[in-house]
Amino acid sequence: MTATGHDPSIRLPQLRRRWTTIFLLASVILACGIVIGMAITFRVAGAQPMKMHGIPEHGPENITQNLRNELSLDDEQAKAVLQLFKQNREQLETLRTRVDAEVLTQMESTQEKIHLLLNPEQKILFDKRFEGIKRQFRPGPDSASAQAQ
Repeated sequence: MTATGHDPSIRLPQLRRRWTTIFLLASVILACGIVIGMAITFRVAGAQPMKMHGIPEHGPENITQNLRNELSLDDEQAKAVLQLFKQNREQLETLRTRVDAEVLTQMESTQEKIHLLLNPEQKILFDKRFEGIKRQFRPGPDSASAQAQ
């Protein structure tokens, strides 16, 4: 025992228990924040980013169903709208492929011009960053196939 009348060996387990409790509480709060943040993100953003890169074959059906609900289309109107979307899908994909190639060419030109302004270390860092930018701005789910053409 010390002069204060307390046994110092009792303080260490209490201190550990206190820090363990604080750590567990902080972990629970962090996990709750992550879950709430994800829920808000999906609620605000919806599934739009995921729908944009979905399976192309299902696109006309989904769009038609949404229009059917929003515009109260009858069966005949919905069938005609679906047919129009299906007819135009091939033309849109051809256009997307052509535009995607042009976008890629323009972005690479910009990248080359910026390279002229940078030193070798900066070029490496910029190229890593620019790859993300190219992926973000290149349209459509088939951009890899457009690049190969």
